[in-house]
Amino acid sequence: MTADKIKIRYKLDKLKKKLADCESQIAREQKNKSAEQKEMEHIEDIDFMNILSSAFNKYMHYYVELEKKSIADVLDDIRKNEQWICPIDNIPNEARYAGIDDLL
Repeated sequence: MTADKIKIRYKLDKLKKKLADCESQIAREQKNKSAEQKEMEHIEDIDFMNILSSAFNKYMHYYVELEKKSIADVLDDIRKNEQWICPIDNIPNEARYAGIDDLL
C-alpha cells in the first residue's frame, strides 16, 4: 500500500468512528425524550400554500373590478384619441399609437 492509500483509509476509519458516535448520540437522545416531545414530532406540518392569498379572496373582486375599469379607460382613451387615417406628413419616424405606453 502506498502512503496516500494509508491516509485515505485512516480518514475513512476516522469518519466511520465519528458517524458511529453520532448515531449512538441520536439513539441516546431518542431514548431520553419525553412523551410530549415524541408527540410533537408526529404533529403534521402546517401547509402554508395559499394561506396568505386566501385571506384576500373576499376582497379580490374589488381589485379585479378596478383593474378592468383601468384597462377599459385606457382603451377608451386610445379609441377616442387615435387617428387611424392621417396625412403622410404627420406620421412620426417611430410609428406609435397614442396611449400605447399607458396600456403597457
